[in-house]
Parts: sequence; C-alpha cells; structure tokens
Amino acid sequence: MATPKTQRTGTDLAGHLDALPPARQPLARAVADVFARATGETAVLWGSIVGYGTTTTTSGGRTHEWPAVGFAVRGTRVAVYGLRSGPDAEELLARLGPHEAAVSCVYLRRLGGEVGGADVDVLTELVRLGHARSAVTGACQPGSPLLLDRVLSTTSMSPPPHAELR
Repeated sequence: MATPKTQRTGTDLAGHLDALPPARQPLARAVADVFARATGETAVLWGSIVGYGTTTTTSGGRTHEWPAVGFAVRGTRVAVYGLRSGPDAEELLARLGPHEAAVSCVYLRRLGGEVGGADVDVLTELVRLGHARSAVTGACQPGSPLLLDRVLSTTSMSPPPHAELR
C-alpha cells in the first residue's frame, strides 16, 4: 500500500525553528505566529512543513491526511501552502505585497515592517480563509483521531509537487 512520503513527524515547533539557519529564523517565527493566530491550531510538523489543521488529499486513488495550511523554509524564502484556492485568494494576493506565486504555494522573502515585506494583515486573512475552507477542526491536535467520515466530506487539496508517493 502506497503512503505519502510526507507524514506527521511531531509537534516540536520551537526545536524545528531553532534548527533553522539563524538568518531564516526571524521570518519563520513571524510566519508561525501569523498561522497560530489565524487558525487557533497547534503547529504539527510534517517533515519540513509546519502544518495547521488537517484536510485530505487524494493521490493514486487513496485518500491521505495533509496540512490544511502551512509553511516551510525553502532556501531564502518561506513557502506558504493552502492559500491559493479560495474565491477571494487572487484579490488578497494582489494586496499581499511582494511575493512569488507558484501553482500550490506562495513564496515570501520578508514580512511586515521590513522594506519589501508582505502585509501581515493580508497574510493573516489568507491563512484564516484557507484554514476555514479546508481544515477539519482539531484533527491535527496530538491524540485526536482523524475521523474519515468528516474528512471525506471536505474539499480535497492536492499536495505540493515535492510530496511524492513512495
């Protein structure tokens, strides 16, 4: 049976952020704060992805858990997942400020008060809407079982291209 390569790996957000290169930590911590405030969820690590909430995705005819919204440090940028599919996403992305958009994510280099930084309020709204659209509330909390009957009724999201099946 094929399982996704990207799986839940823990909840030690502080340890994960501390292990990042020092130059990347301030942006990652700021983005983590936005996600926590916007979703009300506890962060769960999915390999290098910091996820908030759970949704499902279908790949190879099988349904798998996946973060509803999340982010990952990718080189000099932070990739932000789960924000692009809502009806208001394009209008909000136009107001976000400096960013690069890909098929399944948005890349940020700076946030907030930094010169060339993305707008924190707009990012917060994008995260809130993405989470509300996709998440099974509480499913990603430690000790909470994933209830497939609830999950299967949610909108499926496709994982980023790097989340290959074995």
